[in-house]
Amino acid sequence: MSSATVNRRGYRQSERFSRKRLWRSAIGVSAGAISIASWLFVASGITYLPYFKISSIDIYGADPDIKDRILAAASGTLQGDYMGMFSESNEWIYPENRMVAAVASSSAMIRTVSISRAGRGTLSISVTEKRPSAIVCPELPDTSRDGSPQPAGQCYFADENGLIFEPADLDSYATSSYVTYYIPGSVGLSDGGSVIGSYATSTAEFVNLGSFVSGCRNAGIQAFAVLFKDGGQYEIYAGDPMVVIYADDQADLGKELSNLKAFWANMSSSSAGRTEKPLDYIDLRYGDNVFYRSSQ
Repeated sequence: MSSATVNRRGYRQSERFSRKRLWRSAIGVSAGAISIASWLFVASGITYLPYFKISSIDIYGADPDIKDRILAAASGTLQGDYMGMFSESNEWIYPENRMVAAVASSSAMIRTVSISRAGRGTLSISVTEKRPSAIVCPELPDTSRDGSPQPAGQCYFADENGLIFEPADLDSYATSSYVTYYIPGSVGLSDGGSVIGSYATSTAEFVNLGSFVSGCRNAGIQAFAVLFKDGGQYEIYAGDPMVVIYADDQADLGKELSNLKAFWANMSSSSAGRTEKPLDYIDLRYGDNVFYRSSQ
């Protein structure tokens, strides 16, 4: 009898001890949670203090025409909070990566963006703008008296990847050193779509053709305009007096350029080339054979 009583008492004592231990654990967890919540509350309040708030944004390197858009884009990222607790306008925890992305998206003219703190409550945003690589015209060119193409309608500056980012001033064409690309019927340019921020053509085609034109110029063939035609056909206008160079992207533009350089060097050095009349055209579309016609 006594043995059974002792066991029951031990069980009841063990049960009471377990309940106390659970209760103490619960109290400890609750106290820890309250402590963490208190610290979070304090930290949250600190992030909203005016002393740490971003109150001004300075912008450097941007054209005046896009400064307001940059400022609006940057300020827009400071209006919210993290998880409803921490202010995004706090100078120590503002969303830098999101701000960089927003500023970069505010204008197609922007190439790079960097952001840094510049004293109490002030951010400094520095941007670099894209440099034109070519002029893109979505309409067929007009023809001048000497037969050379001239821009018709509004044309645009594009970067090295063919991204259109700014209207081109027509008055700049007379002295422009940029190659002009005439791309009639291109999507986004002639169908009423958005022009700024769209691509003149695929980046691969734009880059490959740009390399071809640069190769021409390096060889002394002063290419100044390119007309895009159906089926990957191009007319490249070069020289003064002007010669039309026919090329085809269905073949290897690099090979066509190599053939053109060899032909041009031969014509320039030979006695026949020095005395021959100016060329009307050079046709590179037939493999290793280069066809041409002289002015009569």
